[in-house]
Amino acid sequence: MAGPQTQTSEEKLYRIVAQDLAARLRDLEKLHPRVNALEQAVTEIRYDFREARSEQQEAHRETHAALNAFRRRMDHDNRDTVNALNDTANATTKAITSLTEKVENLARKVAFAAGAIWMVLGIGGLIVMFRTEVLRLVALAIGG
Repeated sequence: MAGPQTQTSEEKLYRIVAQDLAARLRDLEKLHPRVNALEQAVTEIRYDFREARSEQQEAHRETHAALNAFRRRMDHDNRDTVNALNDTANATTKAITSLTEKVENLARKVAFAAGAIWMVLGIGGLIVMFRTEVLRLVALAIGG
């Protein structure tokens, strides 16, 4: 290239463009460590997200297993409760049936006793009313 005063406008333009490109290259070289740091940070963030996702999936599996175990335990407990209620209902039904039978038997005995008492009272009343005739009949039956 020629000296600064003998340069043509085209050469001046080339020189200005070259200086501009050199300045931009220096700026890029200054930014290179920052870009590398950003790339490293993005890589670490991706790794952290993957690790967090893995931990979340593991926590989800543990929660799901715990919920299933709880549900099975509650089903078992509920089944025991239902069985206990059924046993109680059956025992209560048997007790009521037995009590009903006993009350019916007692009512039958009371009715029979009441009938017997009324019969004795009736016979006694007839004997009192017809005492003279009854005494003659008894005497005839015994001694003739």
